Amino acid sequence: SLPADASDSSLSESTSTTTSDGTLSDTHSCRCHLSYLTQSRLATAIHAVLLTKSVGSISSLWSKDAIVDADTLASGGCRDVETLGSAQTYVVHQDPKIVLVPNFLTDAEIHEVHAVCNGLWEQSGVANDSYAASGINRLGRTSSSAVLSWAQTPAICELEKRLACLAGMSVDHLEGLVGVRYEPGQFFTLHHDGSHRPVTIFLYLNDLPEEEGGETRFPLLGLKFAPRRGTAVMWSNVGSDGKLDSRLIHHAIPPKTKMKFGVNCFFHELPLRRANDSDDLAEGDVMDEFLIVLQRTEGERLGITTHDAGDAIIIDKVKDGLIARWNAANSSSVVEPGNRIVAANGIRGDAGILREACQG
Repeated sequence: SLPADASDSSLSESTSTTTSDGTLSDTHSCRCHLSYLTQSRLATAIHAVLLTKSVGSISSLWSKDAIVDADTLASGGCRDVETLGSAQTYVVHQDPKIVLVPNFLTDAEIHEVHAVCNGLWEQSGVANDSYAASGINRLGRTSSSAVLSWAQTPAICELEKRLACLAGMSVDHLEGLVGVRYEPGQFFTLHHDGSHRPVTIFLYLNDLPEEEGGETRFPLLGLKFAPRRGTAVMWSNVGSDGKLDSRLIHHAIPPKTKMKFGVNCFFHELPLRRANDSDDLAEGDVMDEFLIVLQRTEGERLGITTHDAGDAIIIDKVKDGLIARWNAANSSSVVEPGNRIVAANGIRGDAGILREACQG
């Protein structure tokens, strides 16, 4: 059996740096208090109830967490062993299924990811209803992220292929890899990766001691994954019916005194990479444009998933929302996946400008 969590590091305050007179600096003191408030078991349990709309989630307040440590699994800490592709995986939870792969990354791959992420670090965002767009939410997520391009280097391209083999999905569905960096006290509160991402693989780039924190915690499953260098953890965000599995909500516990590095590897329901190959129109290509007019009130959503492509926004999926209602009423000018948003409110420009205009 997996070891029970007796220390409850989710309640621990992060160690902060001190000034020359021994007092906490304002920045680190604020981070420390935010970390404590957002990661406490009570706050997490309440958040879980709000996310799942089930009072049953409150039971996570009293349950002990099993700590999943890749370094000890091979010595008998896990019942089931499978082989996916060329990787030996340990099944640490059956329903929903979560598997762990010790030493998935090579030292060379870890070095390559660090090298590529250098210079790309920015404040992490939190996806909104369009999934492709993101906004800054410093109360819910205080880490940094580095978004990589597809096949950014030959080594990253080979890593992407291995991830696809592990996930059992085409590499066309793999979003650009996203490096994440957590400084002492930084966190990501309870969240779900979304039903549009059927599979998530998280890669740990460095070790953290047991007393250091930094685990990835699934409160409704009673599991915490210890950061172990080179380890991959994979789970499905949807059930057999294809609908969002709320049991997979999770959060990143802040490290106390050291930095934590990882990589988010999201597999999208759509073959985004294949679609991106045709995002750039050849010279001389002509597009037929049509106009749609939406009356939008505060709080209403367009209801589309998208990705950026130069001077346009590509529509990946149309869901419930304003555009779906437009489609129902305008059969001669239906907005479909693959269509391009090239202007919004009379504004043309790059995808970032268009996105701001759409959200305005």
